[in-house]
Amino acid sequence: MANYTAQQLADIRAAYALGAVEVDTPNMHTKFRSLDEMERIIRNVSADVEGASGAVRASFAVFSRD
Repeated sequence: MANYTAQQLADIRAAYALGAVEVDTPNMHTKFRSLDEMERIIRNVSADVEGASGAVRASFAVFSRD
């Protein structure tokens, strides 16, 4: 997997939030096939960027009997 930067991830997320399937920055021009493809890319790039920074994400469920 390629090494992505936090800025590239932010650029892709910003385009996705606008509903755009193209990302154009000074260092990158990418046209995605669909927003679904962008979601997959965002997940993959997020894992790459967070893994490189050493960040660990965790979640847990809480259940209650009311």
